[in-house]
Amino acid sequence: KIESAFLERPDALVCTFQAITPDRLPYKKYARKAARHSLNSIRRVSSIEIAVRRKAFTERHLAWDLNFGLNARFGGGLELAFMKNVLDLKLPAYYVPERIAIHPKDSTGHRHSSDSAYFRGAIYSRLYGRKAYILLAIFTLRNVFSSSFTVSATFVDETGMTVSAICRYTACAMEVQPG
Repeated sequence: KIESAFLERPDALVCTFQAITPDRLPYKKYARKAARHSLNSIRRVSSIEIAVRRKAFTERHLAWDLNFGLNARFGGGLELAFMKNVLDLKLPAYYVPERIAIHPKDSTGHRHSSDSAYFRGAIYSRLYGRKAYILLAIFTLRNVFSSSFTVSATFVDETGMTVSAICRYTACAMEVQPG
């Protein structure tokens, strides 16, 4: 399936696919049609769904952002940072509605904690730059004005962690800027 997807899309350097659980259920909700990836679509990509042609690394200098992922500075978001690199390099990347992996439903990408709020702040900063602050404000206001919202110490703590991560990632990104 992977080889066929790349043969059908000779310009593709990255393709993402679908996964299923051991019970043969979809790992998550997937689009039905193949499409080229955008900044919006990469937010749904999991690492187990990604296939890459070698020349994307060797000829186009695609790389993993080692600030993200398990045991990194920001403990998640590796695939999002990777797919953002794909888009930044303007590499052709496509979603293909074919199943290629089996994976348990419970994973690091589905766990919620203040640590996940922290890396999500950093990954939003990586994806959207300074617009991450605006998106956080919109997210916060949407939650505050929802009918079921109650202010809790957890919500306040996680919002603070998210802002902290946006600031820390912005500082981290500035450290590696040339000049």
